[in-house]
Amino acid sequence: MADPFIESRIKHLPIFQKLPPMQIEAIANSFEVFEIQPNDLIFSQGYQAQGLYVLVNGSGVLTQLGSDGVERTVGEVRANQYVGEISLFRQVMETMSLRVIERAIILYLSRQRFEAALQQFPEIRANLNSQYMNAPEVVAKPLFKGQRPTEAILMRTRRHPWSFLRLCILPIFLGIALIIVGVFAGLTWISLVLFGIGIILPGVWIYFRYDEWNDDWITITDQRVIREENSAFSFETSISEVPFSSVHEVNFQIPPEPFALFFKYGIVTIKTAGQSGQMILDFIPNPEAMQKVIFSYQQNYQKSAKDQNREAIRREVDRFLEEKEGGGTTQIVTNAQKQPDRVPLLSTKYINGNGETVYRKHLSVWFSYIFLPTLLMLGGLVLLLLTIVGVAIQGLGGIQLVLAVFIMLVSGLWFYWVHWDWANDMYVVGDQSIRIIHKRPLWLQDSVDQLVLNRIDNVVSDKSGMMNAIFNRGNVLLYLVGDDKSKAKVFEKVYDPGKIQLEISDRRAKALAKSKEAENQRQHQTIAEYLDVYHERIAETAAKNAASQAPVQQAPPASPPPASSAPPVSRDGTRPPRVPRIRRD
Repeated sequence: MADPFIESRIKHLPIFQKLPPMQIEAIANSFEVFEIQPNDLIFSQGYQAQGLYVLVNGSGVLTQLGSDGVERTVGEVRANQYVGEISLFRQVMETMSLRVIERAIILYLSRQRFEAALQQFPEIRANLNSQYMNAPEVVAKPLFKGQRPTEAILMRTRRHPWSFLRLCILPIFLGIALIIVGVFAGLTWISLVLFGIGIILPGVWIYFRYDEWNDDWITITDQRVIREENSAFSFETSISEVPFSSVHEVNFQIPPEPFALFFKYGIVTIKTAGQSGQMILDFIPNPEAMQKVIFSYQQNYQKSAKDQNREAIRREVDRFLEEKEGGGTTQIVTNAQKQPDRVPLLSTKYINGNGETVYRKHLSVWFSYIFLPTLLMLGGLVLLLLTIVGVAIQGLGGIQLVLAVFIMLVSGLWFYWVHWDWANDMYVVGDQSIRIIHKRPLWLQDSVDQLVLNRIDNVVSDKSGMMNAIFNRGNVLLYLVGDDKSKAKVFEKVYDPGKIQLEISDRRAKALAKSKEAENQRQHQTIAEYLDVYHERIAETAAKNAASQAPVQQAPPASPPPASSAPPVSRDGTRPPRVPRIRRD
């Protein structure tokens, strides 16, 4: 029977108001009751929506983190109001966060329990009153480039404004100095030029510095720490990240300078197993708060991983016991080998037959390789055409045709050589490893580096220089655990390095998850073997105990000796034993 308290609260909700009492009771049995304390989050922006929340009492505020990193209040939820109705019908991402500001009692209906109730009582669906039953799925817009579908933002901030303002001091003083010189120069064309330079030059300088500061972000999610750096003057863009699974230590310090103490900014250092994976974040406002966010969530991350491992062990034990009781079945999985696809001629990215992504260098690199042999080939072609039409070049004589053919042959071989060299320099990104392949024609030595994904400590996208900014090309640097920064493996001059960095990062996260799952499976198999031996020992012990406690077959009692034919000797009871009787003759 359903709780009358829950029934009385949900039967007046618009979504359930058409349900008869028996159906209301079935839905009420699927609700759960929670008590939420002030300042606790009920759900967070960026996470997948889980279900319907009804506030019995108390209140909460809805907040939204904008693309500028500022969290704003967008609404309020009070007693007898509810949120999350759409998540009962569609898989959507939370576009806002709900934080309790007064102690609240929450009625919670998860999508899983709601669907289970509909499967058990299909007639409920016809009586539901919801505008979202036929609504399309709503996908939340990513708050930053490369945000994963299940990734929630914990903190997103820029460097302290002082990191930008301190760079504006020099151009401002330079502008003031030029204006003063222009004033003393009088009203001449020189003074006008100085005035213009004194205003335009500092203005352009400040604009570029502000744009550079505005595009630099530090983002902390529930999976990783990401740093985005942009330099307007050097046209440089760098993206690096540290996953929470690699974080070993988080420190912060306030530099010994008056501005750091006054503006309360500092340096946060995130340490990993290797020096190449460390991340140093400077000019961080309130660095202690950032340290607490990373450190506290790292503890939650480890605790969650431990809880998941215990739950997996519990499931493995249950499965083992079920197999022992009912007999297990073995599932054979066969993987069909895919045939390799045809390689596109000038494509800088394609998918091979094994599902791996293959990258080549930027097409601008190919053009730089073929430029000279193409010019030489065109020269040989012109010379050949002149020879065919009968135009002779003075000084060549009879060797003009031979020279034209020779130039065409050499340039053709040169063109083939450099194209083959470009086409066979490949960066192959798979689910478990990365191969960096450098092949050379003919007898020259080939080079193949293979990197295991779960051994990569950090992935950095580096795009610097005006030409790289124009062509959107750059390098992707891979740092292995334990190596220093001078030993990075490089994807050199590839198109859109930021996108490649994101793909490698995602594949690395999946590889780490698979590696962890495989390790857990090994542990579970070991546990299953221990349980198997344990059950065998229990069975042997039970058999021995049963044998030792079985009843012992006793021999029948001995039969009494046969009675003598002589009459028994009787005593009169007047003499002691063994004393002969006196005979009377």
